[in-house]
Amino acid sequence: MKKYGISFTLLASLTACLLPPSMHAAPFDYMDAIANAETSPTSDRRDDLRRCLRNWQTYKDARNAFADHVNRSGVLRSGRFVLFEIGNSGFPRFGSLVLQNSTLESSTDPMGQKSLDIHGSALDKLFSRLTERDVLSMQGQAYSEIDDGDCYFLTVGVGPALKHVAIYGKPSDSTAVGQLVGEILRNTKQDKKKR
Repeated sequence: MKKYGISFTLLASLTACLLPPSMHAAPFDYMDAIANAETSPTSDRRDDLRRCLRNWQTYKDARNAFADHVNRSGVLRSGRFVLFEIGNSGFPRFGSLVLQNSTLESSTDPMGQKSLDIHGSALDKLFSRLTERDVLSMQGQAYSEIDDGDCYFLTVGVGPALKHVAIYGKPSDSTAVGQLVGEILRNTKQDKKKR
């Protein structure tokens, strides 16, 4: 009996080591993303990014609902996704989107949950080309001449690579994350024009 008990214990321990830890989207605080955001010699907007987060206090319930939605839907267990949250440093504002499987889904749309099929779009092509290396090398940006600007917070996952990124102001088109944010914004604006 003891022989089987030891073998079972060993097997259970090995199995536990092989299983991936469960990941949950408690509302992310993005502090590491802000600290690692690129600044310029003349502009450091990391305080503005922190102000965006403070402005979300009014939207605590909406952020918790977004995190619950992400957890229930299993997005974080998928092989490719983007969680996108938007705020503003000058006034309270919150919006959230999930990009996954050629679908851009808004869970904070005033008209209720809204899904947009992006299959074949520039956003879909950019998103499907992202590699683990692209994700790990993503760098946020905290430089802009704009006051009270928009803030974009992303959680990007491709395979085992996961990265939080923060951007203040207009995203740079010269970076993969800037292009991704730009395409997400273009797709949401086009969708609003269609309504």
